[in-house]
Amino acid sequence: MGEAILGRSGAEERRSMALLVEGKAGFVTRPDEVQALVERTVATLGSLDYAVNNAGIAVHKELTDVTPEEFDRVIVINLKGVFLGLKYAIPAMVEAGVARSSTWRRSPD
Repeated sequence: MGEAILGRSGAEERRSMALLVEGKAGFVTRPDEVQALVERTVATLGSLDYAVNNAGIAVHKELTDVTPEEFDRVIVINLKGVFLGLKYAIPAMVEAGVARSSTWRRSPD
């Protein structure tokens, strides 16, 4: 089970709000679902002030027994899920004024 916690905190911490969305861990690998989650959060709460990328899985067996498919699933959920979460959350947080623009810069040759 994966979970994404997206939320908004107001000027008064007592009035802070959070939206908890639970689903299958695999959803974090689908860009359309991650984008929709961010959009739904902004529509519900008015802005996105923070995001916690907390979906992850593990294979509990000897490394020599892990199949390439199991390894690929771990990598896709644990890495691509974080990438997609940030890809769609950062613009919403920039819009809310709580984050600065994030750019991938080409390193000098």
